[in-house]
Amino acid sequence: MRSVHQERIAGAVRPTSDRQTPISLFAEKRVALIGLACRPPREVAAPITHWSHAELRDAFAHHTDGASVSAATIGRELVRADLKPHRIRYFLTSRDPNYDEKLRDIVGLYLRPPAGAAILSLDEKPTIQALERIHRELPMRPGDIAAREFEYRRHGVMHLFGAFNVRTGTMLGDVRDGKTHVEFIDLLEMCAWRYRQGEVHCVLDNASYHSTPEVKAWLADHPRFVFHYTPTHASWLNQIECWFSILNAKVLKRGDFASKDTLRWAILQYIAYWNSQAHPFNWAYGEELIHDEERIAA
Repeated sequence: MRSVHQERIAGAVRPTSDRQTPISLFAEKRVALIGLACRPPREVAAPITHWSHAELRDAFAHHTDGASVSAATIGRELVRADLKPHRIRYFLTSRDPNYDEKLRDIVGLYLRPPAGAAILSLDEKPTIQALERIHRELPMRPGDIAAREFEYRRHGVMHLFGAFNVRTGTMLGDVRDGKTHVEFIDLLEMCAWRYRQGEVHCVLDNASYHSTPEVKAWLADHPRFVFHYTPTHASWLNQIECWFSILNAKVLKRGDFASKDTLRWAILQYIAYWNSQAHPFNWAYGEELIHDEERIAA
């Protein structure tokens, strides 16, 4: 009977039975594999953007004097090390010179809002497509998930203008054909009618039509309204983006719209439905920033 040492193959241990524990690498080889997996393949002379199990197996063999391990073993070791070469996440660096100042300003509105003021998160969800499936969706049934037709007809696009009340969670909005300062001012007029007393602080991004001469003139005529602009490339600070995400998941992603009017009605219906059970979001980010600013002020 062969010993365990005789079963060693270039740094790998093969179990005495195929039904027992799968091959695993010794610590030294495991460290070498992790180091190789974390390097871009192009640095290792492989003209690809990311590793597959088989390609990493071949590169590992080349860099460890012919260590013979299977792609399945490579896969298990990657899982063990929580490495996912097939996945990637994106980031975007803001070059806004006033990033910290704007960040603290908006976080302060969320966590320490001025007494009696309305805090509104304003934005637009542009270019929502009115797509109609060629055939109706087949509902799910026991043992079978819902099915939908791949093909669809296009009926144009609409733009949702909305104002999310950070304190109450209620949503005010309209769906329009255009996306200019005209529609934006119409949204501001809706807000002025809904919130007729006290200060109204509006969090919004840096879209060009948010600061046109017409919008500036409107602000001059409505001194109760104060704009707070998010830093560039920081739309995640705008709470209405969270609401848009919910709308997309609940209404738009699997919606079937035979016309732009159908799309508009579906969105307005969901706004009414949301407002019937509205709740604010539990915003927690930035508490430490507020504490730091209060300590400095003290």
